[in-house]
Amino acid sequence: VGYVYITRPLLEMLDTDAELAAVLSHEMVHICHLHAVGNYERQIGLTVTAMVVGAVTGKMQSAADMLDLLGQILDVGYSYSQEYDADSTGMVYLMKAGYPMEGMQSLLNRLSSLERALGDNKRGFSRTHPPTESRMGNARQKRQELAVYETVNTYLRWRMRR
Repeated sequence: VGYVYITRPLLEMLDTDAELAAVLSHEMVHICHLHAVGNYERQIGLTVTAMVVGAVTGKMQSAADMLDLLGQILDVGYSYSQEYDADSTGMVYLMKAGYPMEGMQSLLNRLSSLERALGDNKRGFSRTHPPTESRMGNARQKRQELAVYETVNTYLRWRMRR
């Protein structure tokens, strides 16, 4: 179980339901694929390692300092591979929910425009994500891979409504 929160500034930035669905599907993938669990497992592993190192060397403070430093390094959010996974699987969720996959492209275009407007050194809102241009390229590739499935999905939805 997980929670998804949408901030007011993000919501106000979106123009279409498909863009909102893209945000929600991206975050739902993080929950469904247990991305946070993997991060917690790494943190637990670091804690155990630091405790063992401290016990063996007799320098618990040094081990605690090492743990703090490594924790700060890892405490930047999801990994790039998890973010790419959330984008590409999120596009599948969009398609299956009946939203156009272009919603993800449109969302990423908006984020890219916002990054450009803020300047190169102000990626604060997306510092934990891969570069948006790279995400856009991956989304285009995923869209091409899913094109046939989207056509079939659209046809089946049309048949169900008849």
